[in-house]
Amino acid sequence: MAAEQGLQQLKSARARENICNAAIALLAKVGYAETTIAGVAQAAGFSKGAVQYHFPTKEELIAATVEHLLMRTVSSASQRYESVESALMNAWQRLINTSAYRALLEVLNAARIDGKLRLRISAQLLAWGKNLDQQSLDIYQSANTELASQQGDAEVVMLLNMTRSFMRGLLIQEQYGVSPEETLSYVGKWIEMVSPLLALRADSPR
Repeated sequence: MAAEQGLQQLKSARARENICNAAIALLAKVGYAETTIAGVAQAAGFSKGAVQYHFPTKEELIAATVEHLLMRTVSSASQRYESVESALMNAWQRLINTSAYRALLEVLNAARIDGKLRLRISAQLLAWGKNLDQQSLDIYQSANTELASQQGDAEVVMLLNMTRSFMRGLLIQEQYGVSPEETLSYVGKWIEMVSPLLALRADSPR
């Protein structure tokens, strides 16, 4: 009996993951408004009823999908970097310039005017923000060795939040016809400007 229950739980977890992955792909492709339970069901290869068994409403589906998205947009703690420049470029290439991050932006934009959605995902987003701040401090330190530790940590968090905000803005520029090559040149210039202010921590993965 226990084995059957375990198998059923595993099957249910896989189904939920497949559904969320389909929702992520659809959010990135057609946007929040056009992402429907019926569309997700078709993309995932499920019936609409099967999707609603796991997620009765779009709000519940999106909340679960956000959890998957937030996990995808955080660096692995074991990621190794050779320099500040390579670490910042990795953030752009592997975390932000991705379908998963575009899908997350769709949800964040929708939550700006959808109060129920915003309330549903606000705790997850706050925890995510704190996680990103800690991740910044795990990888970087201020290049200004004269700054006191607390002041230096605050500067690191500010610089990394500015970097992420800048890179998010570049994704939004896509809709105005900015080419990938031009976008990459902006990323490179930003990294050139900010990297002298940061240093990799001696105990960060190399």
